[in-house]
Amino acid sequence: MSLRKNVRAVTALLALTAALSSGAMLTAGGAQATGRAAIHTAHSGEGSLYQLPAGGPCIVTGYSYHAQQRMAERRISSDEVENLVYSTCGKARKQSDGTWKYTGRKLIVICNDNGYVVTLWRP
Repeated sequence: MSLRKNVRAVTALLALTAALSSGAMLTAGGAQATGRAAIHTAHSGEGSLYQLPAGGPCIVTGYSYHAQQRMAERRISSDEVENLVYSTCGKARKQSDGTWKYTGRKLIVICNDNGYVVTLWRP
């Protein structure tokens, strides 16, 4: 993951932490309408209401042995995987087995709820 993406993620987490420590409420699904993976805020009464993005995890936490084998076989870099997950997390689809499917033009990635890559392939 690039330094710029790390900085954005840390900045968003710091803003969320500060908001929660000041008594803000937390809800899920705020970015679903726009399809963007971002933290949206709205003001409501006494405090601020913070909404988190709909969709799957936005950060890759690790790779299964199977996923590592597929990456080596198909010459897929971890940067490709992490960029796809980060850029499409707001649009990721929950599958019937509980995993998340991230679809790009050149790559499809399957992660669990914790951002652990289970498998991947080129369409």
